[in-house]
Amino acid sequence: MADRQGVGRPDSVARDDAEVAELATRAAASAFLRWRPVVVAPVAVANVTMFALSGAEPLRVRGLAAGLALMVAAFTTESICLRRFALSARWLGISLLSTTIAIGVGMAMTGGIESPMLPLLFAPAVTALAAFGRSHGAVYPTAAALMIVALFATFPPLGPAPAQPWAGRMMLVAITGALVLLVLSVTGVFTALTRSAFALEQLRRHSLAEARQRTEHIELVGAKVAHELKNPLAAIKGLIQLFARQPQSERDTARLAVIESEIDRIESTLASYLSFTRPLTDMKLDEVDLGRLLDEIAIGIEGRAGGAGVRVARRGALPSYRADARRLREGLQNLASNAVEASPAGGRVTIVGETLSSGGVRLIVEDEGPGFTGDAVKPFDSEKPGGSGLGLTIARSAAELHGGWLEIGPNDGGGTRAIIELPAPPREADQ
Repeated sequence: MADRQGVGRPDSVARDDAEVAELATRAAASAFLRWRPVVVAPVAVANVTMFALSGAEPLRVRGLAAGLALMVAAFTTESICLRRFALSARWLGISLLSTTIAIGVGMAMTGGIESPMLPLLFAPAVTALAAFGRSHGAVYPTAAALMIVALFATFPPLGPAPAQPWAGRMMLVAITGALVLLVLSVTGVFTALTRSAFALEQLRRHSLAEARQRTEHIELVGAKVAHELKNPLAAIKGLIQLFARQPQSERDTARLAVIESEIDRIESTLASYLSFTRPLTDMKLDEVDLGRLLDEIAIGIEGRAGGAGVRVARRGALPSYRADARRLREGLQNLASNAVEASPAGGRVTIVGETLSSGGVRLIVEDEGPGFTGDAVKPFDSEKPGGSGLGLTIARSAAELHGGWLEIGPNDGGGTRAIIELPAPPREADQ
């Protein structure tokens, strides 16, 4: 069966959403990294000062001071670079992983699993989760934090934890710094995603409004041209019919018949185009007996089908449905007419109605012709010699205006199967 020609969420829209979300995440992460040295620097100074006051060995104090100074310098350099270069996902992941390892080294010097710097260890992991979700960028910092905790729980640290009350005070500073970093990361990502979602929605509405305006203008021009052509065509046709009543040679009569046939074809195309360009505001919803509608369409094409040696069958009962009867009739009549024209002498056209378990309905027109090979249903694109392609477009439009879709594909046993599927009508409470 061919792909559905109707409503659906295009893959390009999903890709656009993903790209916007990624850009928003990077923007929030960039802001977090730029502000990080401002938060970490005072936390580092406070921890080194209190660690020294706790009576720790001078070598460990100098080691901690050197390590934290190196980390703050790296954060500051990174913040300056981000003002000139765009942040990549890989850069952010490496930065957060390096931060986790640096904090682990600081913990090793200040008591290991009992270190008051422990709360800082999980700030990079939570930031990675907020920025990357479940991707690999979040896995590495989180795994590194868990491995550091496991190592400290297994092996002794490089020195004991600082004495009280300095250990509690260092813990308080670490918790405060970690909370500030988490607020910067989580709220930054959330705010950026909210703004990007709002901007994307505004862009979509603007694009839809422009597209609707262009479409309405094109339809208005086309409908006006079609309407203006109707009158001169009717006049020409009337003159030809008047001229044909006068005695003519057999050759002239044949020529006039061809001219009249071509004018009929032009009038049919114009009528189809006017139906196609009818404004959406012309929709008139009412309770429609779909079973009776299909019966009437089957009866309406019997004469034409009989002349071509094609049988018409009708199957399936249907409930009433809130719809625009005129538009559904136009769409189904075009599908039925196409089916008759495609069917060989002795073939059969079957019109079927089905009720879906979801509450929707399926309107089917089957034929036993050569089959439909088109990849899409496009205006003015027809596989039929001399066809305008508007018939399928009108049928698709009728389906889409009712929230459904048109599906065209091969029929079991040969031929073509055209389906208009309509969703369950909304409940009164939902309207």
